[in-house]
This record gives sequence, structure tokens and C-alpha cells, in this order.
Amino acid sequence: MLASPNSMLVLSGESALSEFRANSLLSKIQILVPKITSLKAVYVHFVNLNFSCLSQDIIKQLDLNL
Repeated sequence: MLASPNSMLVLSGESALSEFRANSLLSKIQILVPKITSLKAVYVHFVNLNFSCLSQDIIKQLDLNL
């Protein structure tokens, strides 16, 4: 699919918490809400893409599936 002139690419990154930090935070949360059984935090990268200065051939080569 071709991208619109301005598109937002969203990339999921690495874990934002070490295993120790995640377990520590989970324990604290479970004191307040015991039904919570797991916790996950990841970095999310937002890339604002402006394709208006690129040719359609270049956009096709990038094939970012936007």
C-alpha cells in the first residue's frame, strides 16, 4: 500500500523495565488490585514520515506497509 504524504510509523521497542523492576512494580500494584497477574512496559517509537519530497519509486522501494 502506498503511504499518504504524511504518515506515522509506530515501532515497538525493547522492554522499558528490567525483570527486577517489573516484578517489584507488579508486587506493589497487586496490593491495590490483586487480580492483576502480569505487567509489561515497552518503549514505543513514533516516526512522522513526510513522503511529499520522495518520488513514488522511492516510496515503493521503502515498502513500509503503511
